[in-house]
Amino acid sequence: MDGNGEESGTFLLQGQFTQSANVVPSITGHPTNRTVLPNTSVTFTVSAQPASLSYQWYFNGIALAGETGSSLTIPNVQPANVGHYAVQITNQLGGQSVLSRMATLEIGSQPGVQSFDKLEDLLQASGNGLAGFLQPARIQKQGPVTSIGFLSVSAGLPVSQLLNNAADSSTQTRDPLPCGIIGSASRWLGLEAAGDGFIRLDSRGSSNAVSLAVYRLAPGYETSINTLVRCDSSGASGPDFITVQFQTTNGALYLVEVDSAESEKGFIQLNCRLGLPPWKYGDPPDWASVPTNLIYSYGDDKTLVAPDEINNIDPSSYQWFRDGYALGSNRELSLIGLQPTDAGLYSVLVSNYFGSLTYQVALLRVNVPLQFLGIGVEPPDAFDLDVAGNFGQGFIVEAATDITDFAPGNVIDLETNRLSKNVQTVTVTNTVPADRLFYRLRSE
Repeated sequence: MDGNGEESGTFLLQGQFTQSANVVPSITGHPTNRTVLPNTSVTFTVSAQPASLSYQWYFNGIALAGETGSSLTIPNVQPANVGHYAVQITNQLGGQSVLSRMATLEIGSQPGVQSFDKLEDLLQASGNGLAGFLQPARIQKQGPVTSIGFLSVSAGLPVSQLLNNAADSSTQTRDPLPCGIIGSASRWLGLEAAGDGFIRLDSRGSSNAVSLAVYRLAPGYETSINTLVRCDSSGASGPDFITVQFQTTNGALYLVEVDSAESEKGFIQLNCRLGLPPWKYGDPPDWASVPTNLIYSYGDDKTLVAPDEINNIDPSSYQWFRDGYALGSNRELSLIGLQPTDAGLYSVLVSNYFGSLTYQVALLRVNVPLQFLGIGVEPPDAFDLDVAGNFGQGFIVEAATDITDFAPGNVIDLETNRLSKNVQTVTVTNTVPADRLFYRLRSE
């Protein structure tokens, strides 16, 4: 006997004996919980006695038309089929009926793994007896912790579980509140890490707003504020999916509590992956912010490569930048025939499912002859010059009225400066009163 939902207290049982030649149906084999892959077939069966029995199957409390046999087959399981099934068995001679236990159908990556309405049912399913309740949100278990019936997640192998909390689900008074949010129909799922790295859980694909909490499972007290690993209730106020991510070690066990916001109930999709961010382990590396100084000659070819330290287990995407301007999107960036405009700070943004990091790869300088690259007139007496040359090189912009005579007495110095990068724009003020001028650039 158990309370309905979170109800508890004193129970009063009353009965009445009626003598009859007809036998009340007796169920000898109840339908059992099933987790299957999508688009596969599943069959629920019940066995009962005596003979001359009729059957009516129910889905989430609603009678299924035409399903009146001792078995129920769903030939092509879809998300709409996820939920709770039961069968009512009636003695056709006397009309006495019994209702079977509820069997839950879920879609998941690993058949046999189920979510549960109550945490203690999940712990019982994992093969361990309960020692009792010490206080709300804290449960003690007997025997060693096992991962029987837990969803196992390995590096590179995403797993998922689609469940339905529309029926046979409730939030109990002793359940912890994910991020302090009061839900309406919590479900519990066990999770086992089959490797070191980071676990990422999200609710993408759920039909309603949810909240999510993850607790570390350890011998003794099972769930409390002290064992909370991560929680996210941002999805409780809108349709966006929620995400939690945390670092784990091989063999670690977790209890996942998922709940609906307010009175919403329906399909909840849990997606889980184990892996590493774009660095191999631990904190982001310090060298990611230290570029390598590179100097190449004008016209050379150069290929930049994202660092070897990048984690290659989880596929990454790449985006290269030069001084903040987007370039290529491969792991390698080829620069053919280096020009002055190719000089600058090169970085690559590496992203994957578990995170992103910008690597400062190289500070590239190009040895080029001192030259004008362009001129832009700004009437009436100033203009911009794009000057190319080596970093730190001094230069002088000179003007003369005769292109054939740049002798010292005929030359006017308009600008003296020093390149702070391979290509630099300088504004020159023209104070020479002449109809036509010729300009020259030389080293300082």
